[in-house]
Amino acid sequence: EAEAAAAATAEKKKQEAEAAAAAKAKAKAEAQAAAVKAAAEKKQEEEKAKKAYLDALKAQEELKEKRVRAKKEEAAVEEEWKKQAARQADDEKRARVAAAAVQEATAKATAKAKAEADAATAKAVAEKKKQEETAAAAAAVGLGPARHVLGLLDHGM
Repeated sequence: EAEAAAAATAEKKKQEAEAAAAAKAKAKAEAQAAAVKAAAEKKQEEEKAKKAYLDALKAQEELKEKRVRAKKEEAAVEEEWKKQAARQADDEKRARVAAAAVQEATAKATAKAKAEADAATAKAVAEKKKQEETAAAAAAVGLGPARHVLGLLDHGM
């Protein structure tokens, strides 16, 4: 009976040891599973972080390209503005040259007209003087109608 009790105790201890070993193995397996899961989650987080980093780099590159494009567009606009300003300056210069040419032509025409008027006046004065001399000569000879002409000439006719 003591042997049976001892055998039962030994069996009970054996079963307890097996249960403990099974529990220990289960705990180890669970710990390993948790570690694998944690590693997978860590890897997933690292992938997310890497993707976020790459997206940020891409966005930065796009922003840089946009800035370069904007600078190019700004330079093109400035170049066009300079060309327009140069064209406007050329147009203004041509307008000034044309205005100077018109002014010169007007001055020449005015000078010519004045010269012609002066010549006509000189001719008229010479003609009047000639008539006066003719009238004076006729008066000296004693012709009456010539005196009448002389009188008209003296009164500015």
